[in-house]
Amino acid sequence: MEEDLHTHTLWIGTRSGLSVLDMSTGIPEFTNYMPRKDARYFSFNEVNAILRDDQGTLWLGMLGGGVNFINTRKSTFSHYPLEEVKA
Repeated sequence: MEEDLHTHTLWIGTRSGLSVLDMSTGIPEFTNYMPRKDARYFSFNEVNAILRDDQGTLWLGMLGGGVNFINTRKSTFSHYPLEEVKA
């Protein structure tokens, strides 16, 4: 879990995607995201880690799906795939 400093929402990684909790109206509201074959979405369904850097960018570690990051001011995901290294 990680808080987004731009939107003050709570981001929760799950085995079935990503849930974002918005409390701004006083009533808890979840928005759920699943992966899609679209650059505006993330690459894989299992979110194992969420980190926030100094600029407020959220980084998502995906089980078997690489690393995604999102600038929540633009609301688009970017993806860095992991390449297999042969020994």
